[in-house]
Amino acid sequence: MKDLFLIKDEKVGFLNIIVDENLDIAKFHFGLAFYREQPELGRLEDYSLYHCGTFSVDGPVLFDTPVFVVNGLTAYNYFVDRVNSMNLSKIDGDEDD
Repeated sequence: MKDLFLIKDEKVGFLNIIVDENLDIAKFHFGLAFYREQPELGRLEDYSLYHCGTFSVDGPVLFDTPVFVVNGLTAYNYFVDRVNSMNLSKIDGDEDD
């Protein structure tokens, strides 16, 4: 079972449907979209992530009313914190991540 998410541009409306393993991974990928040298998304404050349903290869796609998950700035900060913590673990000698 995977989760379905929507990206909302606050000025335009809902954009793409995204399929991700879970909420944590979706927030990480959403933050990554702002971190790249050529960001896929523009201004952090213009975008938000919403959960909108579930998806299973063996079953139906179930759509729910979109529920706010995180805004762009918070997702970006979450991504940077996760990357920094992974790098610190590797510096400390913990190579399991």
